[in-house]
Amino acid sequence: MSTYSTLERGGTGTGEIRTTRYAGRYPGRRGISKGLLIGLIVGGAVVAGLVVLTCAVGIFLPAMGKAREAARQLKDSTQVRAAAMGITLYAQNKNGELPTVEGWGDTLVAEGFITPEILDLVRIEGGGNQMIYTPPPGPKGAALGTLGVLTKPQEWILVRENEALFPASMRNIHVGFADGRVEMVDVSQLPALLARQEAVAAEIKARTE
Repeated sequence: MSTYSTLERGGTGTGEIRTTRYAGRYPGRRGISKGLLIGLIVGGAVVAGLVVLTCAVGIFLPAMGKAREAARQLKDSTQVRAAAMGITLYAQNKNGELPTVEGWGDTLVAEGFITPEILDLVRIEGGGNQMIYTPPPGPKGAALGTLGVLTKPQEWILVRENEALFPASMRNIHVGFADGRVEMVDVSQLPALLARQEAVAAEIKARTE
C-alpha cells in the first residue's frame, strides 16, 4: 500500500499549512489490469510472428522457385541426353543407319531405344515436336548420312529442344551433340552454332560426293 501527502493552506489570514497523509493509490492514476497486460503481450507476439513469417516467405519463395526451375532443367537435360543416346544406339544396331527425321521419336520408341516419356519435356507445355533431330547429310543419292562421316562429332548438334515452343521468358535450351555431350546454350547463340553445323554439312557433302 502506497501513501501520498497533500498540502492544504489554513484559513484566510493565517499562514498555517497543513499536511495530510492518505493511504492507497495516487489520485488520478489507474492501474493496468492483468487481462489487458496479457492481451498486449499476446498481440505483440502475434505481430512479431507475422513480421517474421513475412520475411521468411520473402526469402524462401524465390529460393524455392529457383530450385524448382533447376530441377526442371536437370530433367530436360537428362531427356535430351537420352534421346541422343537412343539415336546413337539405333545407328549402332542398324549398321550405321540413322532414323529418318519424320517420326524419328516414334521409331526409337517402337524399337525400344527410348521410352515415350523421354520426348515429353517438362519445360514445354503442349504438343508438337518438342525436340529437333538433325542427322548428318549422306553421300550423293543417300537420304541420310551416318555418324561415321562426322570428323568432329563434338560440333554436330544431333538433337535439341525446340526453341520455337519455348516462352519468350526462357532464354536457354539444351543441345545434345553427336559425341554424347549435352550443353545449355542461350537462344541467341543458336544461330552461330547452326551456321557452323551447316559449314560442316557442306564439307561432308563435298567429301562424300
